[in-house]
Amino acid sequence: MLTVSLILVVSLAFNAPLEQPVNVMHPPTGQGALVFPGVAGVGQLFGFWGGIGIPGLMVAMLFLAPYIDRTPRRGPLVRQGAAAG
Repeated sequence: MLTVSLILVVSLAFNAPLEQPVNVMHPPTGQGALVFPGVAGVGQLFGFWGGIGIPGLMVAMLFLAPYIDRTPRRGPLVRQGAAAG
């Protein structure tokens, strides 16, 4: 609650440095902020697969990593540390 109150006071005290409203007939031609410059560069080189496909597969692999188990003993009584996790 204190953080929200502090942010509210600061936002009312200082004006944000915003740009002028965009003219829809002549939109700006600059690039957006590059949060991940490496992904953006690969996306420019390889199109869909470089910018969306391969990074999407990498994220899917991260989500599936806990479910991929290669140990021979998989019972919850044998592997109590992994089952409690």
